[in-house]
Amino acid sequence: MTATKKFVIEAADTILEGIQKMINDLGNNIEKRFNTIDSKLTNVETELRHVKDDVRGLKSDLSVTVSLEKFNQLKAKVDRHYSSN
Repeated sequence: MTATKKFVIEAADTILEGIQKMINDLGNNIEKRFNTIDSKLTNVETELRHVKDDVRGLKSDLSVTVSLEKFNQLKAKVDRHYSSN
């Protein structure tokens, strides 16, 4: 093997090792960022569940709709009152 060919092979190997290190570092950085985003998303999902629960609670607290049973009881009373007149 000639010295030039050996030099070119060593240079190519060195370049490829550098590129592989850059790719590995980039992969590690991307993984860290995704883990951070995943953690934040989990927190947002938890908070959203709490907000939904609060909204459901407020809806039931502020609801003016009576149950069908209570409506039918009141209707029967009204019907009796008007039928007796």
